[in-house]
Amino acid sequence: MSENSQDQGRRRRRPTRRRRGKSIAPPLSIASHFRRLAAEEIEIEANGKRVRMSRWDAYINQVYIMALNKDIGATRLLEKLRKQFPGEKLPGEIITFHLSEVDMRL
Repeated sequence: MSENSQDQGRRRRRPTRRRRGKSIAPPLSIASHFRRLAAEEIEIEANGKRVRMSRWDAYINQVYIMALNKDIGATRLLEKLRKQFPGEKLPGEIITFHLSEVDMRL
């Protein structure tokens, strides 16, 4: 009788079980989240046409437009991005050569 009187005030815990088919995935890193979101395709409207591009391309285009509109912060960011992710020059981009007087004499 003493056992029953003690158990009445307490609830028994049910053993926790994993549901079948539900695997516990390890948490993804910030870098993998970024890569997944950057590669995601989105639709934007450009010149009255619907264009599909990755989020990364849309972001870079926006920064490029801001830099062309003389936004100093966007210009600095674009310069950093170009240093971190070098690639081919865009068509029509101005190429500047720095020549010294010694080079000009050759």
